[in-house]
Amino acid sequence: GIVSTWKSSDISRADIWSLAAMVGSEMTQAQHDFSLDYIGRIDCEDTGRECLDEDSNSRECRQDLGDARVLPDANLLVHEILDFFSDNFGFNAQETVALMGAHSIGTASQENSGFNGPVGWDNTNYFLDNDYYKMLIGGDPSKSDPEHLEDLIEFAPGWAQQTVVNGGSIPDRIQWTRGRTQDTARIISLNTDIGLARDLTGEIDSDGDVSCNFKNPAPRCPVASQTMDWMTTYRYDEEKFLEDFESVLKKMIIAGYDAETELTSVAPPLFST
Repeated sequence: GIVSTWKSSDISRADIWSLAAMVGSEMTQAQHDFSLDYIGRIDCEDTGRECLDEDSNSRECRQDLGDARVLPDANLLVHEILDFFSDNFGFNAQETVALMGAHSIGTASQENSGFNGPVGWDNTNYFLDNDYYKMLIGGDPSKSDPEHLEDLIEFAPGWAQQTVVNGGSIPDRIQWTRGRTQDTARIISLNTDIGLARDLTGEIDSDGDVSCNFKNPAPRCPVASQTMDWMTTYRYDEEKFLEDFESVLKKMIIAGYDAETELTSVAPPLFST
């Protein structure tokens, strides 16, 4: 397979996964070249130590089993999502908002997650672009730049909560939906997405049900002041979004390493996507 083919060239499985992230990003847009800058990441089975399970008990590290990781919950509040990415990757608010733009591509499978999003988070789910931010941030359509906070709210698309009923081991989920003109499916947002534009602190219960509305009618959820400026920047400037997304993605795939001393720099075109 691909891993064994490249292993002799000091390219690890972890390097290949990192390359896949860059390839996927490049293939879904045409404005930026996403290159892999470093190789030398260590695979789980080659760390020379035991891994930890979700209870911090030791277990064997294998190629298909590393340390247990706690993924961010879909109901995290804005300060919690910022804390998660700060604690785990050293990201600031700008970098977190940029990385969340990855929801511009892909879909949500009810069978896998309990969320029902067969057409994804925006109207162009095959393209890495700033439509994700346009679905959450409004603006006076007669103007090219935002002038008033109220415009960012009043002209934003409308969102309504929906309960997704699941069975078996997957609990029911709360998601947000809005209409889509191309077909009968509806695009979705999770509470973490909505939370980048609206602060749901004190408005959300343990099941994810939110007591305020995204826009109308009242009561309207308050603005997420920690992230609203960057959400607005990316809504109006796709080039800036792609530039910052590339930067934070590269930062993410070297997290935990000192790139200059622990990894090996490689240059395009050999590892260009």
